[in-house]
Amino acid sequence: MLLEVKTDVKSLIDVCKDYWQLNDQGSFTYTVREIADKHSMEAHVVSNLVSKHAYVSFEDICCGSCQVPYHLTSRSEYKSRNLYTDTICQTCSDAEKQALINKKLSIIESIKSAVLSDQKDTQQLTLKDIVFLASAIQALGHDNLSQLTSLADNPSCTLSPESASDRMILRHLIDQRLSWISGSTPLTSIRIQDDDVFNLDLANCCLEIPFQSSDLMILIDKFSIEKYQKEFKQSEEFFHVCSEVQLFECLAFLKYTLSEHQLHFSPGDKTQLAMSQCLRYFSIAQTYSLIWRAVKDSAAYYMRGGIGKRQAANSVVGNISRNMEKALANNWDVMPFRRNYKLPQSTISQLLFNTVLGTDDGGFHYKLSDLKSLDSDISTQPLASR
Repeated sequence: MLLEVKTDVKSLIDVCKDYWQLNDQGSFTYTVREIADKHSMEAHVVSNLVSKHAYVSFEDICCGSCQVPYHLTSRSEYKSRNLYTDTICQTCSDAEKQALINKKLSIIESIKSAVLSDQKDTQQLTLKDIVFLASAIQALGHDNLSQLTSLADNPSCTLSPESASDRMILRHLIDQRLSWISGSTPLTSIRIQDDDVFNLDLANCCLEIPFQSSDLMILIDKFSIEKYQKEFKQSEEFFHVCSEVQLFECLAFLKYTLSEHQLHFSPGDKTQLAMSQCLRYFSIAQTYSLIWRAVKDSAAYYMRGGIGKRQAANSVVGNISRNMEKALANNWDVMPFRRNYKLPQSTISQLLFNTVLGTDDGGFHYKLSDLKSLDSDISTQPLASR
């Protein structure tokens, strides 16, 4: 143990030496009260003086980063000195935190630079780009149109049918260099792994849009102009985006219905394939019916005992496919569900099915093949499931 006294005053030096003196058994020679009596002072004054004017250190009890020994200024710190093993000092900790902050700021700047170095004109955007961008602006946009608030700051936002597809849309905007992360985004939203790969918590990210407000207004207006609506309806890409949104709707209802039975499930490719097959033959409203029946059967399967919740949840996809096949084989008239008030029509759905196709939530009530052949009479009638 190395004692370092930081004063030239002899009386203080003596107090510090008495405080840290050890006997042959490795225990302190004097109690604090004995030191106080010896030097004619109060006991609490002894500890305060020593912590201010002296410290002890050990070569092997040091910062794991800079290797500088820790300065122990009290007997309590001395007794718990082994707790400092495999730790880093405050200076190094602050430096690491600042380095992490700088790295995150660098990531934000690099994303922004990538967008600005490959600046696109709104005329160069794909139809999917336009739909995602317009929907995001309508759901999350500031009045100036050039900024998107975070999903977390808009808990009632219905950009898309579910949170996973919300994040997918924002990820598309970033990946296609249609936006960058705003400086107002909390840095905790950027998580950096050991290999310097980073992940974004997109729910907490605010985004900046690199287009003039006037150009964005023109872009959004196109969805309401008959000339462009006709172009959209003639595009396979447009209906592909429509099919994606319908798929999102069904996945959202599946998750919701499972959660109602305390069954939790993460849909994968197999689930998406089953949903897409259902939507080929049935509307979302009818597919809801197939999903509800499948989840009900899986919940009953679990309640009979002998299986866990995970196995019960995993059985849902197979039940949905079997329900679909039975309905098709027997030419059943599958009764449609009404839209669940907890899963309202999303912004992107309104843009596609209401604004462009001129229906009243047609994406929910009609099959996509029916929507492709809509004529003016159908599009203006109140929709009912076929």
